[in-house]
Amino acid sequence: MTLFEKLKFSGIWQTHRPVVTVIAQFLYLAIMARILTKPDFGLMAIANSFVAFGYIFAESGMGAALIQRKGLNNKHINAALQGGILLGIFLFVVFFMLAPLIAEFFDNSQLESLIKVIAINFLILSISAVSLGILQREFKFREKSIVTIFSTIISYTVGVLCGIKGLGVWSLVIATLLLSILRT
Repeated sequence: MTLFEKLKFSGIWQTHRPVVTVIAQFLYLAIMARILTKPDFGLMAIANSFVAFGYIFAESGMGAALIQRKGLNNKHINAALQGGILLGIFLFVVFFMLAPLIAEFFDNSQLESLIKVIAINFLILSISAVSLGILQREFKFREKSIVTIFSTIISYTVGVLCGIKGLGVWSLVIATLLLSILRT
């Protein structure tokens, strides 16, 4: 397959992925808005606002560095993976330690456990950034898109089922963590 054909094929999959993901996310949030309470969404929004800041560092460009690296070998992949994991552990520890302070600031004890559990995502994302970067480097957008689409659908379905079972805000947390795990 020529480079042009690879780019064309990759572009098709790169288009499908966000379209399906946005539709799935819209349906998921519409259903969850009917199941959960406003305070559940509020707690998750507060937790995510702090953790989203850490996500910027968790992905840390390790995947992008692998994509751009000429002459990539196992040594480079291992270095990126180890660096990403160390950064993920660091961010997890920082947010784990800050969780009580954040909960106290917002005067909500449940927020502490939410942030501590969601911080696990730093560890997961640090691993997945490297594997997703390698897929992208090798023009395996089809595989990357399939993984993303199915992990989105599965995790959102589990989230809805947990919401129906009465898990409240934890159904959002479970869906978030499951999405990250399945994408890895």
